[in-house]
Amino acid sequence: MTLLLIAFEFIQGNMKNVDSLMGTGMRLLENKITLLHDLQSEHGSNNSVEYTSSHLRSNVPDDEMDDIEHLLPCLCLMAGFTHFFQSHRNSVLLMNSSPKLQLPKPGVTVLAKLQTLWGQFFTRAVVHVMRTVHDQLNYNPRDLTKAAEEQERFVEYIGMWNGALETYLNDPTIDADARRTLDSIQIQRLLIHIVISCSLDRSEMMYDMFEEEFRELLHRVVCYLRDPGPISKVSFTFSEGLTSPLAMIIGKCRNHDLRMQAIHVLNNLSWRESAFDGQALVIGKSGVVLLEERGMDENGFIPPDSRWIWMSGKWDIEKRELLATYFRLTPNEDGTPCHTQLTLDMDNLMHSCGLIGCPGRHDPFQNYVV
Repeated sequence: MTLLLIAFEFIQGNMKNVDSLMGTGMRLLENKITLLHDLQSEHGSNNSVEYTSSHLRSNVPDDEMDDIEHLLPCLCLMAGFTHFFQSHRNSVLLMNSSPKLQLPKPGVTVLAKLQTLWGQFFTRAVVHVMRTVHDQLNYNPRDLTKAAEEQERFVEYIGMWNGALETYLNDPTIDADARRTLDSIQIQRLLIHIVISCSLDRSEMMYDMFEEEFRELLHRVVCYLRDPGPISKVSFTFSEGLTSPLAMIIGKCRNHDLRMQAIHVLNNLSWRESAFDGQALVIGKSGVVLLEERGMDENGFIPPDSRWIWMSGKWDIEKRELLATYFRLTPNEDGTPCHTQLTLDMDNLMHSCGLIGCPGRHDPFQNYVV
């Protein structure tokens, strides 16, 4: 019922009510959400690696609870990345981000169960990322040894998930709908591979080493959109979908062409994915590109003291403007945080192409051939 109410408020555009419902739901389910419990004892158990065949073969009564106890926290956390919600702040530090591997078995695990297992793993990955962002914004000290161990295990498990997903995709008997579902999961898998691989670098310089992965991520998104699969008339979905990977390319990939292509795609998405409204999100993210490319050198390199992240935003619907606050990754000389604000026109997307003398149109659908 909580999720139905949240979906209704999303569709109505009542974001304050959505934020309140997510916070209330997290408190009500506190004793049922395993992410809020200490699961360290599971790491030595075989159950942390695989389910029994009988559990994998079919949906058991606990599956619905498995879904809700990861869907609601994931929804709450992912909403934090949109910069318009606050409910995640009280719960993220209480959540367990320890990676837990439960791989599907090709030929045994049905697709619905695979999606549940992936949802559980993805939610833990999001907790890890959100904690990193929280520490970064607050200049919190971190246990780097523990963080590095957690990061290493996540990267290892993400690679194992890739192997399992490719095995499913190589099965000639799967239908088009199943293939499309697996393609969507592969997009999310590549996304968290990039983000978690770079999660310990507060300067975000390490993202520059993943330009080819960003290019592959954009290519996968474009191919997914060009796939002649069934076109849903639903304008809202709880799934992670395509908005978050596109927003990540815009915010973290410092290749101008890839960023602008992602902006083009995100600005043209016609549906809302959980807390993500692509056409609203792209406005704030374009401000990051503008700020960073003001400091770009003649070789297209953005130095550390010109790298920013979007912190928060406040809409003025009457003026149709977004007042966006940004955080520079390099602090001021005295060590204090550096913030700046931009007032962005909701109806006139700001591009930085003219700033750097770029003549391109940046339409990825013309650049990629499926």
